[in-house]
Amino acid sequence: MERKHKTCKRIAGDHYNTKSFEKGIMEPITCQSLYDLQIPRTGVFLTAQKKPSQRLLAALSEFVSVPVGVDLFTSKGVSVESRVVQLNDAVMFQSNGSVHMGRVNFHVQIGSECVTCISLWTIIQKKTQCTTCADTGETILIASSQILETCVYRILEASGAMCVLLPPKFRVASM
Repeated sequence: MERKHKTCKRIAGDHYNTKSFEKGIMEPITCQSLYDLQIPRTGVFLTAQKKPSQRLLAALSEFVSVPVGVDLFTSKGVSVESRVVQLNDAVMFQSNGSVHMGRVNFHVQIGSECVTCISLWTIIQKKTQCTTCADTGETILIASSQILETCVYRILEASGAMCVLLPPKFRVASM
């Protein structure tokens, strides 16, 4: 599920005629969407990349030593096989042959490889369509290509745990 509100907000901000508001913004939104479809979006790449801050470089140095002269870029989003994964998104990813869950901390491109820093979550309770998770406090760096799906989640106020809505292909079959 991609975020399309930025296009709408950018275009709708200039319209003040409420009688033809929908008609006035639908044409440019449709044109922008059709234009965006022309851009190939396969593979794994950063969206709107920029040079990393010193703070991000310090965080990255905890995981990997980056050789001098290697190009580093960062972004708020990474495109993984036509899906955009943003900062703070809950994700399901594959590591060591099993599926894990976590929250995205940052994306970085080291040379030609995109990697994502994830805060690991542990599953407390699994139900048919959702699961309850808790933050383990552990962070790992994975290849962005290992991200399988993004998930909708909310933080439970009482416990601080996360209630995660599972994507359809990861739901437990109900009896």
